[in-house]
Amino acid sequence: MELRRIKKVTNIEQEIHDQGTGVGLVQTDRVVFHGNFKIQQLLVEAEHNYRILHIPQMTEFYVERDDDLDYVRRIYNAPQSEVIAITGLGGVGKSQFAKRCALEYAKIHRYSTVYWLNAENIADEVRSFLIACNSLDSHDSLIASLRRYYSKNKDWLLVFDNACCLESVADYLPGNTGNGFIIVTTRDSEGVDNKQHVELSVWSQLQTMQFLQMRLSTLFVEDDAKLLVKSLLHCKF
Repeated sequence: MELRRIKKVTNIEQEIHDQGTGVGLVQTDRVVFHGNFKIQQLLVEAEHNYRILHIPQMTEFYVERDDDLDYVRRIYNAPQSEVIAITGLGGVGKSQFAKRCALEYAKIHRYSTVYWLNAENIADEVRSFLIACNSLDSHDSLIASLRRYYSKNKDWLLVFDNACCLESVADYLPGNTGNGFIIVTTRDSEGVDNKQHVELSVWSQLQTMQFLQMRLSTLFVEDDAKLLVKSLLHCKF
């Protein structure tokens, strides 16, 4: 997993280039944007606020989920809200949506620490996180060190990605410290508080069209794309 640090840029120009290399930086003070400009703008605008930023790169062809994002915003702004679970079928886009949420919250709340953890290897990932934050106490348990970090530090946002279920990461979640926020992605919605939970569905026809338009760029033909989407939506895989 890459440690993503993007230099602060000035005089941003909205350029769309298809170089086949994904989103990246050129050797000037400009960013070369691909696909979803809004996402890249969030990256650039928020970057200088981070003390620690460890998050995988987003797909350059991210399709917005406006209704789901609005719902998550309501949960995030609710009193005593500290954990949200994002659930859905495998491949539906939970991880990408979690990155989208993390970028927005990092910008709005100005979190100093944003860290992504692979919940399939939760103990090793938490250890790496605590080492990065100089918060690992060799004389104490891993969970005790993490809980001490939660209580003593403010303005942190953690993502526990791809948990087999919420119970598998329960010991690593904070109490009601009010100091930060955690996003958990999992396929399993069992045991999840409905008030702290958003379930993602497959793309709508409109969202699929938006993806094709970004992906095909100048090759996009709306009528042909509509026929393709309708055919795919009626296929039985």
